[in-house]
Amino acid sequence: MTLGRYPTITLSEARKLASEALHSIAYGTDPGAEKIRAKRVPEILHFAPFVDHFIDTYARPKNRSADETARLLKREFVRVWGNRPFKEITRHDVTSAPHAGERPDTEWVSADGPVLPCHGSFAGTMAE
Repeated sequence: MTLGRYPTITLSEARKLASEALHSIAYGTDPGAEKIRAKRVPEILHFAPFVDHFIDTYARPKNRSADETARLLKREFVRVWGNRPFKEITRHDVTSAPHAGERPDTEWVSADGPVLPCHGSFAGTMAE
């Protein structure tokens, strides 16, 4: 486990962090795993912040059409589920979203044809 680099963290701060880490280990927790978990997955309670996290961490780095994905997700899903607790949204809600929204006549169209923006990675991420 790395505590930090010398110019950034003083020797006394490093000793304090090491003492806290040893204390955590003594009580059965893994401070290294906690540090990694804190960096990787933020606690997301509602749908709208989840969409923002998804766009920033997955769509932008891996998809040239991230702006279009963001636009569709926000227009069609955040509008309906924005304040809804994330854990209450089921796979059925996602797959039936075009029919469950307030505008069932909405066309899901992109340059390549009909699209469901929650398909693929987004739906898989929600199911986890």
